[in-house]
Amino acid sequence: MRGRALTPLTPLSRPGRGGDKCLRFAPMGLRGFGVLLALVGASSSVAAQSDADREQLGRAELDRCVPRVTQSLGAGSTAWDVCRCIYVAGTTHGLISEAAQELDSLLETYDDPCLRFDLGRLRMLQGDHGAEPLLSAAAAEFSRRKSAQGEAYARINLSRVLGRQGQDERARGELDLAGQVARAAGDGVLEAQVDLQRAREDLAHGRQLESVELQFLSLAERVADMGVDAHPSLVREVWLGLGNVRYQLGWYEEAEAAYQRTAEICLDAEDLYGRATALQNAVIAVVALSASQQVDAHHIEQLLRNALDAAVEADQPFAQADAALRLGRLVGGEAGWELVTRSLELSEQIDFSSVQTRALAAMAIWETSTDRALELVEQSRQVALASPYFGDGVDGWADRLEVEWRLLDRNSLMRSMAASLDRIEQWRDQQARDFGRAQVFAPWTEVYYALSGHLLRASRSGSDSEHNELDLARAFGILERMRARVLLESLTASGARSENELGADRTVSLDDLQAALKHDQALLSFQVAPETDVYGRFAGGAWLVVVSRETVRLYAIPDRRRLAVQARAFSRLFPRRDGSHLKAAQRLYGEMVAAAIQELPASVEHLVVVPDGPLHRLPFAALVDPEGRALVDRFQLSVVPSATLWHWWQDDRGSRRAQPTSALVLADPALALSSRDSAGSRDSAGSGDSVGPAGTELPALPSARLEGRSVLRHTSPKSRLWMGADADRDLLVLGDLSTFGVIHLAAHAVIDDRRPERSAVMLAPTGKTDGRLKPSDIAPLDLHRKLVVLSACQSAGGAVFAGEGTLSLARTFFKAGASAVVGSLWPVRDADSAELFEIFYRRLARGKTVADALSSTQRELAAMGRPAEQWAGWVVLGDGTLGFAPLGRIERMWSKLGSAPIDLETGLAAALLLLVALVLWRRPG
Repeated sequence: MRGRALTPLTPLSRPGRGGDKCLRFAPMGLRGFGVLLALVGASSSVAAQSDADREQLGRAELDRCVPRVTQSLGAGSTAWDVCRCIYVAGTTHGLISEAAQELDSLLETYDDPCLRFDLGRLRMLQGDHGAEPLLSAAAAEFSRRKSAQGEAYARINLSRVLGRQGQDERARGELDLAGQVARAAGDGVLEAQVDLQRAREDLAHGRQLESVELQFLSLAERVADMGVDAHPSLVREVWLGLGNVRYQLGWYEEAEAAYQRTAEICLDAEDLYGRATALQNAVIAVVALSASQQVDAHHIEQLLRNALDAAVEADQPFAQADAALRLGRLVGGEAGWELVTRSLELSEQIDFSSVQTRALAAMAIWETSTDRALELVEQSRQVALASPYFGDGVDGWADRLEVEWRLLDRNSLMRSMAASLDRIEQWRDQQARDFGRAQVFAPWTEVYYALSGHLLRASRSGSDSEHNELDLARAFGILERMRARVLLESLTASGARSENELGADRTVSLDDLQAALKHDQALLSFQVAPETDVYGRFAGGAWLVVVSRETVRLYAIPDRRRLAVQARAFSRLFPRRDGSHLKAAQRLYGEMVAAAIQELPASVEHLVVVPDGPLHRLPFAALVDPEGRALVDRFQLSVVPSATLWHWWQDDRGSRRAQPTSALVLADPALALSSRDSAGSRDSAGSGDSVGPAGTELPALPSARLEGRSVLRHTSPKSRLWMGADADRDLLVLGDLSTFGVIHLAAHAVIDDRRPERSAVMLAPTGKTDGRLKPSDIAPLDLHRKLVVLSACQSAGGAVFAGEGTLSLARTFFKAGASAVVGSLWPVRDADSAELFEIFYRRLARGKTVADALSSTQRELAAMGRPAEQWAGWVVLGDGTLGFAPLGRIERMWSKLGSAPIDLETGLAAALLLLVALVLWRRPG
């Protein structure tokens, strides 16, 4: 046998369960243990025989294949299906090494491209770079023989080998040649195989993952039309790739569904290798989900044992290496050391850098010698950085951090971790669109959380106050480096601020933040991470950093898994409108902010909240102290994506021009397909191209018209109100907004959590548009320093991504330059909104800031006995200190006139008001 022999891992229990990564693509997503365990149980029907029986069956099939292939070759013909007999027997029965040896022997006698092709593929499965010359020679010979199928497949596989070696240019060249051959032959299957490899390469290099997912979806539709039974391997690889890209995007449940589909296809095709891959990916998805859900480690251990057995059974070295490593880290002790050591040996043989870098870092955890531990960590880092694949470059960071935290001084540790952070941010920057950059970044925020958590914990426990303050400042900087980076970079790119004012790496320091805070302000910055990960490592924990002009204080709070459950349950109580939320409100207050509020300086009246994770959807205004007072009863509240952005808005106040008190109001837009027979909520859940949720029609909003008139009553006479068919998107997209300080939209909204770029405010259609005001329409608007009020359902809600925050409609208006946005966290009722904004604008007209106006409105509604659902979900996002000059008496009268319906009585009233205005104007003094 040519090439290196592998040292296989032996089964740890009864064989026949599990799987592994396929070709270095990180696995993804899981819906629940029940489905996975059911699938694992079903897989036993394929592996019912004993090891000896299975091996005997496989060898018997190989024994039948070899004479058939020899006879075909001896007769001078190389039928494709006959030639593949050995390859199929080896991969189906877990005899890859034996099949490779048989093909190697045949090649000594017969110089045939089919033999070279199949041996090259087996070498790929073994991780042996000896595959390259075999596939290259096969492609050349197939080309000479005018075999389009053979040449295309050979070049596709050669492209995969070259890509794994980091030879990207050569890999693309081979793939281009394969595409030309497939198109010339008019073979749809071959063209799909080429497109599949293109999508794989884009995925492996992290290129615009949103587009990659669409590539895989398109491929899934194409192969479905071709027929699953006719092309099981193609269908398997398409669904596996779809699962992988969804994992990278953080869509774990959707990814798991794709893996389950992959496993089903493999079961039907009796494909042990593919089944092992799909099931191992599902196991890894459980580990990924454990960061936000409570997962029993015993379940994971059993799943990993099953996965390792299946990988051994399938002779799948990549799966064996990965499963052994994960299992070793989980079980620990002497048994764990043995598994990790064997994983490292195997990963070195097959050049599997992802496992190699993680195994080296894991071994450093066990190492008692400081020098040897640091040596292993450095080896791990070098392997990671040398890999052409993004994920490999960051893999192993958690164990490296554990070792280096214990052994290095702070400065050395920070320099070391900077390499991982830089690598993550480089990958994020490869994504072309904001949504893709946020998705790619989200799974890797655990690196930031763990590092900042270590620093925060140390800042509380150390005896040296100077070092404690420095650790706290470093942790704050790490969190700010993580938060809302896509939004910050978008603002820079849009020209809203110069590079000098807002560079890609600039984050506000604690010192600068304190200097910017007024004596009546305090900023509450949350970190919400798990306390530990599935391997028992410290994962960062959950903390609250409270910064005021005078002090910086740190508080430990419940971790992510606990807060996620509590916050979700709390928000679900409000629609009852019966006060049942109060008990949960007091519990959350006590666990999250009670200690911090008690120690705030007495002068603080305005809280600026930087939420994290599940807290992005938490109505802070409704938290209740033990005396029954809501948080909004004591403080003005505003919410910001990051302290850096808040500091930017405050810094911008010095150059802020006086804003006009006039408003552009679009209320109850006429929708193309909406019914006008009943009023309803401004409901927003939905996606796609339908007018409303799941294709439903959206009702009229009669109270929105009353709301629009109330805005006019409390703003300057230059305000403008457009309703019905006149309230179209062109008023914003094509109109001159420079004369307005407020943009008020009282309309329906459609929120797409899956693809936030498809969310929209539903305005009246024009001759050329359907009326949807999408993020792509909003971002180019000139809304610098304006207030935007989105009186629509869930306008402050949307998809939440770790680090970046909520990708909401409200957030998009910041990209357009808005300083503050008022929006809702949940669905709102038409009449409720009208009542709230009547009070809000009345207070705004008296000179109150946006945060003060909303907070006092919420207090007034609560005092009137209105249910918390009506007021608690409204939030001020951004600069809550934004305000407008109070209106004069004449302006108030004129505004009231302008907001009234035009009829005879109104005309008479207008004349009277005009006369009174003239008299007042002429009166001396």
